[in-house]
Amino acid sequence: MSTFSSHKIGQQLYTRARSGIFRDTEGYDTIARSNGLDDQFVKKTLHPLCAYDAPAELTASGVKEEAAYPDAVHLVQLETGDVVLGRSLYKSADFTGLRSTFFTHNYVVPAEKAELLASEYMNFLYAAYENGAETVVDTAETDLASDGLPRMDAFGAERVSDSDAPDVSPRAERNAGAARGRTLPELESLPIRADLPQPKTGLEKLAELGIDGASFKRLLLAVMESVSGRRKVYVTLNAPIAETSERALRLLEVLYAALPPEFRRRLGFLTYSREPHSRKGVNLTFVEQGSMRPGDRNIEKDFLFDFSRGRIVNAAEGGSLQELADFLHDGLRDPQRLERFFAFADEALGSTPDALNVERYLELSRLLRIEEGDESPYENDRRGVLGLLFRWIERAGNTRLKARMFDLLGGRFDREMQDLTGGSVPEPELLRDIVAYFRVGGKGATAQVMRYLLILMPMVTRQKRKDGGMAYYAVIESDPELADMFFSTVIGNRQTAGMLFEPYLERKMQAAEDASKLIRIVQQWSDDHPGLLNNEHFCDTSRRMLGSKLRHAEDPVAAVRGVVETLRGDGGPMAHPVDGPVGEELMNHPLCVTLADEAIQYLLDEWEWDKVTLQQVTGLGFLFEGETEEERRKKVRGPRGTGKYAALRAAYLWFTQQRPDAGLLEELGMREMDEVQMLGKRLLPAEIAAGRYQRLLPAFSRSLSGGGEDVDYRRLVESVRTNTARSGGREALYTFFAWTATQEPYVHGRKFDPAYEAEIVRYFAAHDREAFKDKNNRRDYFEGAPGPLAAVYRKIQAQQASPLVRWMRRNRGLTLLLMGVLALLIVGGATVGVLYGTGVLGGEKETAQVSDPNGANSAAVPGTDEETEPADDAAAQPKFLLTVPADAKDGALAFNFRTAEERDAFLASASAIELTLEDGTTATLDRAELEAGDDPAPGSDAGTTGEAGNGTGTDANGAGSGATGSDAAGTDANGTGGTGSDATGTGGAAAGDGAGAAGGDQAGGTSGTGTDAADPGAAGSGSGDAGAGTNGDVGTDSGADGSAGTGSDAAGSDASGAADPAAPGDSSAAAGADGTDASAAAGAEGSTGSAAAQADPSDYRYAAVYRPAAELPSPVKSATVDGERYGIVDSPAVDE
Repeated sequence: MSTFSSHKIGQQLYTRARSGIFRDTEGYDTIARSNGLDDQFVKKTLHPLCAYDAPAELTASGVKEEAAYPDAVHLVQLETGDVVLGRSLYKSADFTGLRSTFFTHNYVVPAEKAELLASEYMNFLYAAYENGAETVVDTAETDLASDGLPRMDAFGAERVSDSDAPDVSPRAERNAGAARGRTLPELESLPIRADLPQPKTGLEKLAELGIDGASFKRLLLAVMESVSGRRKVYVTLNAPIAETSERALRLLEVLYAALPPEFRRRLGFLTYSREPHSRKGVNLTFVEQGSMRPGDRNIEKDFLFDFSRGRIVNAAEGGSLQELADFLHDGLRDPQRLERFFAFADEALGSTPDALNVERYLELSRLLRIEEGDESPYENDRRGVLGLLFRWIERAGNTRLKARMFDLLGGRFDREMQDLTGGSVPEPELLRDIVAYFRVGGKGATAQVMRYLLILMPMVTRQKRKDGGMAYYAVIESDPELADMFFSTVIGNRQTAGMLFEPYLERKMQAAEDASKLIRIVQQWSDDHPGLLNNEHFCDTSRRMLGSKLRHAEDPVAAVRGVVETLRGDGGPMAHPVDGPVGEELMNHPLCVTLADEAIQYLLDEWEWDKVTLQQVTGLGFLFEGETEEERRKKVRGPRGTGKYAALRAAYLWFTQQRPDAGLLEELGMREMDEVQMLGKRLLPAEIAAGRYQRLLPAFSRSLSGGGEDVDYRRLVESVRTNTARSGGREALYTFFAWTATQEPYVHGRKFDPAYEAEIVRYFAAHDREAFKDKNNRRDYFEGAPGPLAAVYRKIQAQQASPLVRWMRRNRGLTLLLMGVLALLIVGGATVGVLYGTGVLGGEKETAQVSDPNGANSAAVPGTDEETEPADDAAAQPKFLLTVPADAKDGALAFNFRTAEERDAFLASASAIELTLEDGTTATLDRAELEAGDDPAPGSDAGTTGEAGNGTGTDANGAGSGATGSDAAGTDANGTGGTGSDATGTGGAAAGDGAGAAGGDQAGGTSGTGTDAADPGAAGSGSGDAGAGTNGDVGTDSGADGSAGTGSDAAGSDASGAADPAAPGDSSAAAGADGTDASAAAGAEGSTGSAAAQADPSDYRYAAVYRPAAELPSPVKSATVDGERYGIVDSPAVDE
């Protein structure tokens, strides 16, 4: 918002009155103003500046004399660039004469007139103000002329005489007079006080104020920082309170004299304040003594100068700007020199942001001192002064200032040349600034800099520095144009070339990081100075240094590749001059060709087959690009080198081609072939792990052109087996077998190569006999195998079958006959049992059963709780039981299985396991935390009838209604089928049932085997479901989880040999029905609920234990595996 309607100085008067411009009631308000001042500006900007707080020491003592109270002169910088200059006075009585008040007179100086602060600051410090002696009197009680107008005449207000006043009523006359009194004129310039202080020098004024030079310098820097920043400056003078304002103005005189013009334009001040308060637009405030209290958080970061107590806070003495403070303070003795400096600074900085940067004034003060002949700034910091000159030359806007800076820079170079000829060698850092004169000084500077360098570098060489003067050469190289001129001059002179260039070149090549960087140096110098290609020293040094770099290379292949690719132009862009050899011409130069040949020969000589890596082998491609093999072989020295070159090529092709060529190793000698194959076998694990099986054959074949008969399949399969065991396990080997079923030379037509097929069979016989018993393997790898492999798998499966199964397969007709007879016997026995059970047969002979107190001869009566029946479906049995171990700590769980194979398969599975906790939350089990538990001791279950499955239960010969029989094969509670044989008995019964001897428990995954013998006296057969196999063959596990695989009892006699007529076909309590635990059978039949509740925990002896790394938030309630939930059951009891 514009504050004025013109470019003149506006006025405003403010005090407590009966009425004002903006209020009709009594109170503080503007009582007069210039018409150019906007109402909003007056109320929002000027009114907050109209304030006065009487000193505490005077109000406390009740002093009423107005002369005892200091004036408060303020100069406030507005954001618009305008300045408000004013004064507030203490008045002992207001218009009522009863209360004290204050009176403020403000000048509003527009921005263009405020610029005069830079030069005419005294007019602002000592402006004249209205004293308010008559304006506080009630205008209603006095003559109109008494309303301040006599005093206002001095400011240009027009006074209305009584003769000119119209003849109106007294009331109207009073109102018209008040309106005229409230308008103040706008001024062209500020009025000046008549009683100006006596002129003195700045140092005299400081002495008068009692401020020493060191304190003033700190105050001066603090004021400059406040103007350019945000921190405020508060000052307490050592003077009576009544003199505070006048002494503050005196100190401001000195500050303005020492401040640069731009700081003068921006400084705002207040000569008196009761307390240190931050005000916008005011940088320096003079406060009452005792008001700057230690610990005041409002001012703890500001600059505090309490001269009454000799205390200065936050304004440290010294620092980088102390030199500037000394310069400005010394300038108070010579104001004209100080004004010259300010004119120089104003010319250089103008109104740029740097005009308030204190550092720039420090730089300019140094340059002015040098210009005046003071060499101390240059002696103290030569590089700094030269850098200043270069920066000011780059930024100088006007020609006069730029010429002034050039004169200073030329004088500095003359000074350096004088010192050099006097024997003083500059440091490399200073040389960098001196050389920069080459760029900015014009044509004359070029000749001067070249002369300087040709004098300097021999002096540096004679000093025999450790680095050989390379730091100086680096400075020269930093300017390509200067370097080209300098080295062309040096190389062209035989004497200077031997003294300067040759030592420099050798050190330059030694400093190269590797061989490829060395080749770049050779190329660069060959491009810039083509004559060096015919320089004997240059060529010899290049070859010698190349050999040294290659010998020290950590990776010879990478080093030689870098050399060859750089020489071919593949190593990065190169700059070539128009008149020099470029591209193919440079690459074909004898020197470059020799360097490439030397590098390749070094690689052949240093190649070690037992140390190279796959990355090095696959990085050999550069050897075989750009020229034919015949051309390359001509350059390889000796037959041994030729053979190694061919071997390297074969190795490279082997591990880079998707399918290695059939004739890859044909042309190699025996020695080279062995070396390449040994390399291949060493690198094969990575290829096998990555599934790149097509690269295996060269390692196990002398020649691919001869077909599969030349392949050592045994070592091939063994190598794959050994390496997959470390990574993918057996499944990876199955994948390899499936891959070979579609690849030559593994397959001929529709069949495997016989030698390869024999190795597959040999592998399963020697290392993986249980593979076909795992249903996951059968589903994922065997059942869907390709044609040739499927035939081999069927052959292996037949070979691994039990002797009984193999016999039955060879005698299928007899097997079917025996199965028919067995079926008839089973049906008949079942029918007789039913008839006896219902009382149809033998009912009239029933007698009361006498209990045996020892329980030795007790038999299970059909229909009672002790009767045992085989389960109809093995699926009723859970895969595992979830229990809590007896020694459980930190939430441990045990997954209990019937066989070790089931447990191991569970550990190897990748399916997720989710635990449900008692608090309802879930957690995912990390399989890495599972570990196999302790297996049961071998033979711990032997001889335990009814529960033990590893022992062979054979019934002794005995007398009774039935002939002697034996247990065909008792099924182990852990799922491992035992082996039983039918003994020869006596009696008249038909042949006993031996078919079920091979029953195997599906849960355990292991089929038992049994042999039949003639059993003419068997009383009956065991369980009718025993031994039903997959292919319909007896003794093979059907895969169902029912009663398949349960061994059967041939005869149901008790341990004493007495037959139990009431339960034909059943074993005694000691033997167990159908070879299983009687208690388990009874539990399965008599209980209802989940499969886990019906399962016998003692059958689950193989545990996988989970011990969590961190304690779970709640106990485990259940576990979910493959979509099925398993609850926690009681731990199986351990039989001692």
